[in-house]
Amino acid sequence: MRIEARGLSFAYPGSTRPQVEAIDLPLPPGSFLGIAGPNGAGKSTLLKLLAGLLAPRTGEVRLDGRPLGAYSRRALASRVAWVGQAASLPFPVTVGDLVASGRFPHTGLFAPLTPSDHDAVREAMEALDIAPLAGKRVQALSGGERQLAVLARALATGAPILLLDEPVAHLDPRHHADIARLLLGAHRAGRTIVLSSHDYNFLRHFCADLLLLKEGRAVLHAPAGEVRRGQWEALFGVPFLEAPLPWGPGSFIVPRVE
Repeated sequence: MRIEARGLSFAYPGSTRPQVEAIDLPLPPGSFLGIAGPNGAGKSTLLKLLAGLLAPRTGEVRLDGRPLGAYSRRALASRVAWVGQAASLPFPVTVGDLVASGRFPHTGLFAPLTPSDHDAVREAMEALDIAPLAGKRVQALSGGERQLAVLARALATGAPILLLDEPVAHLDPRHHADIARLLLGAHRAGRTIVLSSHDYNFLRHFCADLLLLKEGRAVLHAPAGEVRRGQWEALFGVPFLEAPLPWGPGSFIVPRVE
């Protein structure tokens, strides 16, 4: 399933400049795109526009050639799964029920889950190693555990497109690695993945392509291996040190502090 942005611009009311400006972004099926940029670059806003949570000021987002507005909310939710930052869950709910809610686009809000729905919920929780938390209230979870539960809900939808805003924030190294393996597996299975992160080394090592954003504009859209240290320095306005990875090809970068 193909999703693409054409001439996409957006500004919040009262803003002195657009948060997203003139973005063209083709995403063929099976894309794995990482979005990087400084604070306020427009990463979260762009993801919300792609998810249909915000309406663009100009331009449009198309899904398989049709505008997002041509889809019902339920039809869109079965095709595009969104995971935002710091999900707000005001009502008491267990982890199992939260993940099961990912099946509502397929079953409807009040219909019972089928055996295949239960399988999708179980597999999503097992993939993120949160099955032991199924009976625990989401409100009692740590920030990292809650992030895993919300990600499992998105995975349980079976949507071919996953849009993830800072999915590895607040996670310890083990769960960081779990999510990396999950995303790589979803990519190999043919899902389209678009994620933002301040962990630029995570993006460099796991994403196939990168979109660098600055002040709402696309600075560069290229294969991850073609983005050089100088381009990261220009993006963030700081010098970086670069060192080769000890276990194979590639490198990692860190800000240089003098």
